[in-house]
This record gives sequence, C-alpha cells and structure tokens, in this order.
Amino acid sequence: MKHVMGDKRDIPDVLPSIRGLVPRMRGRNAVLGVPQFPGMAKKLKRTTSRIRLASNLRAARSLFQWSQEELGLQCGLKRTYIGALERREVNPGIDNLDKLAFGVGVLAHVLLLSPELAYAEIYVAFSSAPEAAH
Repeated sequence: MKHVMGDKRDIPDVLPSIRGLVPRMRGRNAVLGVPQFPGMAKKLKRTTSRIRLASNLRAARSLFQWSQEELGLQCGLKRTYIGALERREVNPGIDNLDKLAFGVGVLAHVLLLSPELAYAEIYVAFSSAPEAAH
C-alpha cells in the first residue's frame, strides 16, 4: 500500500508539545483537531463592531430618510465611503467615526452599540433634530 503524506499515520501517538501547539497538516487529509489556542477558536455568531456600525448607519439613514450622499454631506464624508462602511468593506478611523456621530447627532460610542440599544439613542437624536434635517 502506498503511503500518502498527511495521513493519520504521520502523527505520532504523543503529539509534540511546544507551548501547546499541534503539528499543522496541509491538504485534504489534514487531521481536524482542536484549535491551537482557545482564543483563536472560531467566534460563533459574535457580531463585530463593523457589523454593528453598518446596521446603525442604515438605521439612522432610514430614520432620517437620507440617502448615502445626504449622510455623507451631513458628516463631511464621501458617499462612496458611506457605502463601503455599510457594506462592511472598510474600517472607519476614529476621526471619521466622530464625524459620523456628529452628523447623526449622537455620541461616537452609540454607533458601535448593538442596534437594539443604539436605535433608541438615534431616535432621540432624530426627534430633537430640526425639521430641515428630516
């Protein structure tokens, strides 16, 4: 029988322990094991700040009935950048996060809250905004 690289026979019974690392095997025959580090395990359905920001920007735009271009004008940012944020293609810098928050009328941390919590704050900003902003 021909020996195939990456077969289970290549892994000794006692795995080498270098700071808890297991040998990496490439290819289709790689042995699936536990993650090398507990912190590197796949995060299960955990929303990131990028996802929360995108959801909150869309919620604010729909509440104010603004297009991406109108939100960009309110914040001093380009329409294409607003679109990229909503599609989660880019990470905002801290200065741009401040511009977005100022344009919407909330504090910067509100845009990074979960949408359930942020919507109440965004609604308060919408209610207190002058009619020209609606």
